[in-house]
Amino acid sequence: MKRLNTLGCCIVGLILVGTVAADHPKVAEGIEEFLRFESLAERKPFQRFYWVWRQRAAPIGRVPAGALLRAKRQIDALATESAGATHSTFHWINVGAAPIAGGRVGLTGGVRPMSGRVADIAVDPGNAAHWLIGAAQGGIWETRDAGATWSARSDDQVSLAMGAIAFAPGNPSIVYAGTGEAVYSTDAYGGAGLLRSTDGGQNWQLVTDAPFVGNSVSDILVDPADADHLLVATTYGFAGRSTSSFPAPPATGIYRSTDGGNSWTLALAGAATDLERHPSDFGRLYAGIG
Repeated sequence: MKRLNTLGCCIVGLILVGTVAADHPKVAEGIEEFLRFESLAERKPFQRFYWVWRQRAAPIGRVPAGALLRAKRQIDALATESAGATHSTFHWINVGAAPIAGGRVGLTGGVRPMSGRVADIAVDPGNAAHWLIGAAQGGIWETRDAGATWSARSDDQVSLAMGAIAFAPGNPSIVYAGTGEAVYSTDAYGGAGLLRSTDGGQNWQLVTDAPFVGNSVSDILVDPADADHLLVATTYGFAGRSTSSFPAPPATGIYRSTDGGNSWTLALAGAATDLERHPSDFGRLYAGIG
C-alpha cells in the first residue's frame, strides 16, 4: 500500500509539474524544491500557495516590474472619478492585532497560530511610547501608547512590503520608510520606492521610486544634523512567490541623498545587508555587503 501511495503521489507531482511548465515556465523553477517532498503537491497549504502565485504571475510566469505602482495610480484615478458619488456607509471594528488561531499548517509542528513578519521597528527619539513598525507585507503601523493600540498608516501607498524605517534624530517629525523586504525569501516582495512622512509617521508620501523599484531596503540612516541627508542600503528583491527577481532591477548598494530623497547617488555598489554609523561621527559608516 505504501508503494502504491508513493507511486500515486509521484504521478500527481509529474502531472502538476507538467501543467506548471506548460503554463508558466518560471513557476516550475520556484516549486521544484517543494516537490522533492513526497505527496506535497496534494497538500492544501501547497495548493493555496500555488493558487495565490498564479493569480499574481499569470499569464507571463512572474509579477511584472512596476505592477504595484501602476495599480496604485489606477486606484487614485478611480478615487478621483468617484469623489462625488454616494456610497453606503460601513463601520469597521478592530479585532486585532493578534495571531490567527490555526493559521499555520506546515510539514512540521502541526496546526499553530500564525502572525506576519515584522521587518523593522523605529522608536521616536523624542517620545519613547511612540513606535513605528514595518510589516513584511502589511505596511507601516503606528502606536503612541507603547504598543497598547495600533493604527495602520500606509494602506494607500504603492507597496505594503516594508524593509526599513528611520526617524530623523534631529527632527522626529520627519520619518523615512523603504519598501521591499530584505530577507532573500521566496515569499518576500521587492519594493516600489522610498516613503517619507513629515508628521511623525501618520501620513506618508512616495518621495521617489528610482533607484529602488524591484529591490529591497535593508537599512536607512538619517544624519542627526540634517534631516535631508540620508543613506539607504538596498539589496536584491524577489518578485513575490517566486525564486526569480524583478527583470533588470537597478543596481544595489548604499545610496546617498542630500535633498530629502529627491535625488540619489550610488556611494557603494553591492548587495547591502546592513548599515551602521559611528555614534559620534556620521561621516564614519560601516556597511555589510553580500
